[in-house]
Amino acid sequence: MTQSETLPHTATREPIKQAVAIDVWTTMADGQQIGSDHFNLKLIYKPRPTEQEIIKSKTEYLKFIGYRESLKHIHSKVGEETYYQTLGIEKPYSNISKFKIYAHTAVNYNDETKSFKPFFNEKFSELCRENSIAPFNLF
Repeated sequence: MTQSETLPHTATREPIKQAVAIDVWTTMADGQQIGSDHFNLKLIYKPRPTEQEIIKSKTEYLKFIGYRESLKHIHSKVGEETYYQTLGIEKPYSNISKFKIYAHTAVNYNDETKSFKPFFNEKFSELCRENSIAPFNLF
């Protein structure tokens, strides 16, 4: 192709540099839907993030996964007593801080839910190790 020829309408000289976002939605037992990265914790709004910023972003995302999976487990074992509506928590799916409060409140609801903490912390530590993050306790 010479410089004077034009490209077909499906081609471009400047490639698209952003992938299409794919999200998986899960319906929680409390009736709310939550995305696989519901709070966009994996996004770093810089063209060249530092290693520390990448680690921080990854850690925050892993915490979200830990909170979500802990809530799913508690809901399956205890039920409605630990739903945000019953616990009096408003809009826990609106931001990560409220979601964290929801998870901690549900985990500390009673002796049965408190007994899950070692299990949750062990699973979270495994998740951290799998993702090259120094393990720590979630609860």
